[in-house]
Amino acid sequence: CNGGLFLLSSYRDDEVPADGELMKQIERLNNVGGQVNVAKLFIEELTPQDLNDIFSSNLCLPKRYTRPLSNIVHQKTQGNPMYVKEMLQSLIDNSLLKFSLKTRRWTWDEDMIETQMISNGVAELITKKLRRLPGGMVATLKLMSCLGSQVKASMMRVFNPEESKFDVISHLDEAVREGLLERADSIYAFSHDLVKQAVHDLMPPSQQELIHKQIGMMIIKHPNICHGEFLQIALDQINMCEINGDTLERRADFAQLNLTAAKNSWHASCFTEARSYLETGISLLNSNNWESQYTLSLELHDTLSVVCFLDGDVETMAKHMQIVLSKATSFDDSLNARALLVKYLGASGKHPEAIATSLETLTQLGEEFPIEIELTDVARKLRHIRGELTSVSKEWFLSLPRMTEETKLNSMKFMSIMCNYVIVGNQLLSAIISVRMLEMTLEYGFCDDSIVGIVMAGRSFAFFADDIQLGYRLGIVGESLVQESSNRHSLRARLSLVLDGTIKVFVEPFQSILDRLKSVYTS
Repeated sequence: CNGGLFLLSSYRDDEVPADGELMKQIERLNNVGGQVNVAKLFIEELTPQDLNDIFSSNLCLPKRYTRPLSNIVHQKTQGNPMYVKEMLQSLIDNSLLKFSLKTRRWTWDEDMIETQMISNGVAELITKKLRRLPGGMVATLKLMSCLGSQVKASMMRVFNPEESKFDVISHLDEAVREGLLERADSIYAFSHDLVKQAVHDLMPPSQQELIHKQIGMMIIKHPNICHGEFLQIALDQINMCEINGDTLERRADFAQLNLTAAKNSWHASCFTEARSYLETGISLLNSNNWESQYTLSLELHDTLSVVCFLDGDVETMAKHMQIVLSKATSFDDSLNARALLVKYLGASGKHPEAIATSLETLTQLGEEFPIEIELTDVARKLRHIRGELTSVSKEWFLSLPRMTEETKLNSMKFMSIMCNYVIVGNQLLSAIISVRMLEMTLEYGFCDDSIVGIVMAGRSFAFFADDIQLGYRLGIVGESLVQESSNRHSLRARLSLVLDGTIKVFVEPFQSILDRLKSVYTS
């Protein structure tokens, strides 16, 4: 029996756009084929018949007796389960639905129920219930409503004053007993969005913005708490507010925090969320930001261009990439934008332009490559480096010192990127580049991009030097080095086709190679 993972999720179809990221992800899962089974369950509102079945069963009365009551309730709630629950609770609280000891059955007054002012929904019922609760519990619920539909207990403890009798967690537990919240381990959640909205609406609109900002500032100032998801919660609160009135120093601090939160979201592949933080950070910069806040401005625009590229928004990516290229005061400061430009050109199928941009950048980094390359040039380069590779192994490469010189690391980075395109657009240049990457690794030290050079060199030996044995050995060494790298997933995806499709194919059965290629593709 094969193991598996069962995931269950829910969403409201009237709140999720058809072209939104959630629907795209569901479609991608559907297209995987036999690997993932996706089933959709559509939950509709309760029908009058559904309600009558429920009432008849729970009140222990024939359906013909409960039908008038169920019709009234359905008319006023439109079958929304939350509305139904709250309306019934209200009817019981007001003795409009009660158990008669005299007749030994549930009784109700249809005319009185019909006159209840609840036709516009259940919000008023919840509000009335909230106003009957203790002030401490309501204050805690207001605080929680500002943070979202659910919150961790550790987050709420931030607002628990030391040496105070006010206990946030006890008030949350009381709200759970009242049915306003639900609890799962250390997470509290509103039992319904309507409850959250009713609680939030208890705060005057004129004060809501100030309260959100105060909450965000409390989290930021709390020791050992403002990091990761808590940082993002704090910024979500502050970013709701108008902060033009803050000092320039405070605005700069907020911009830096938004940059940090954006990087956290980027690494979690939440690109839309990351863009929001970055755009907010940029909006907080001074009018002369490129003079007074150069480093922060550079990093915000650099990061936003990359995130937009990953999110598929090429137009916005190009805009911010050009801003960096035009505002950067040094060649080194433009390198990230240049690397992104090369990737964009390559992804657009403009391989000659991507190669030309890479070569131009490498020239400025001190690495020049010939424009015209003959097969004899490649053979000479391979013969020269072969003598250095007699005892090549994973341990041998890992024993080399780490490459630390910034210029050389940048050169390796651009050669590694260019390998994606020269393998298609200029085979001889790909061999020359792979040899140079090996030479730099031996001379200046090992880095992740060295692995790309090792695998590409293996291909070059197999293709241009007829040395399949050395090419295969370099490929196997490169594969083992990939597993040692913290960047293994990206390297595996990049190098699989070269390694399995052009090196191992000379030695190993095609069936085993095909299985690995399928595994990389589906992973």
